[in-house]
Amino acid sequence: MNVVLYIMQSREGVRYMYVRKDVLKARDVMELIIYERCYATKQHGHLNSAHEGYAVLLEEMDELKAEVRNSDRDKEAMKKEAVQIAATAISFIIDCCGEE
Repeated sequence: MNVVLYIMQSREGVRYMYVRKDVLKARDVMELIIYERCYATKQHGHLNSAHEGYAVLLEEMDELKAEVRNSDRDKEAMKKEAVQIAATAISFIIDCCGEE
């Protein structure tokens, strides 16, 4: 079976999840995004301002753009970058647009 191993950090600790490459559904993708957000927040902390959040989003977009422009497109690498963008967008909404 053609699977991908995702290693995710959550409050409960490290979680390993095998996902079939050809069967990523919306719920699976959302789960990846949520775990990526938890992992990124643990590694880098919360976004301190809208300016910082915007800069991080731009950096992640640049990384996706580089993957898309690569002549040997790697779908897994593009998916990883897209998940990071979505996780950063969620962090932006929670950290920068939430109530104080």
